[in-house]
Amino acid sequence: MIQKNKGFTLVELFVTLLVGSILLAWGVPSYRDFKIRKQVSDMSNEIVYSLTVARNEAIKQGVDVIVDRNGSNWRDGWQIFTLDELGNNDELVYVQPALPRNLKVTQSGGFTGDLIYNNVGALRGGLGTQFAIEDDPSVNGSTAISNNLRNILISPSGSARVVKP
Repeated sequence: MIQKNKGFTLVELFVTLLVGSILLAWGVPSYRDFKIRKQVSDMSNEIVYSLTVARNEAIKQGVDVIVDRNGSNWRDGWQIFTLDELGNNDELVYVQPALPRNLKVTQSGGFTGDLIYNNVGALRGGLGTQFAIEDDPSVNGSTAISNNLRNILISPSGSARVVKP
């Protein structure tokens, strides 16, 4: 009787490890980029949701509503309040916690700062603004990827939409 050995040879093991390491080296950066793109997209949608809540609340209650930053940067989160007739915060409507530290939020356009919706849902002051949300390479040491940028355009009428540049 001939006894057959079962198992792998050393060459087969090395070839398998080589193929596995090539697939891993190819897949890990792609997964990281996918994760960052998804995070930028999710946070852009979260900002649009918050702005829509503020605008709808202003129209529904017929009062001014402020989207008030926590701190000096939108990345620190924000709160939405209705305003009383004296312009003071009246009723808390919504709280957005801080965004992930690897995201950079930049506001530009007609004005920068807190957003105030009037009782018909338009931005107070009659000017639009825009936000840019992108991966911040200085936080995680990665290289910036151009398709990880989303712009949020807010028209003077108060409507907000996400635009991929």
